[in-house]
Amino acid sequence: MQRLADQISGIFVPAVLVLSALTFIAWMIFGPDPRLSYAVTTLVAVLVIACPCALGLAAPTAIMVGTGKAAENGILVRGAMRWRSCAESTRWCWTRPAH
Repeated sequence: MQRLADQISGIFVPAVLVLSALTFIAWMIFGPDPRLSYAVTTLVAVLVIACPCALGLAAPTAIMVGTGKAAENGILVRGAMRWRSCAESTRWCWTRPAH
């Protein structure tokens, strides 16, 4: 069964990548202005529809990158999943940590 899955994904993944690239190129050539914006949107749409697992990997990756960038700027977050609650916050309180 694993061998069959490997054979199918060996064809499916490159086909999806080629299809998304062709979609991007078509929108860049024939799409309305702003062409780049529409082209990127359709490229991502093809990838997300064809490979929904990519969306499942994108959210944790974005949280990890956001936490790393925040730490580079001196903002420490205890637990990466707290970023999700930030969108729902209406009040913020900034304190200076004791040295």
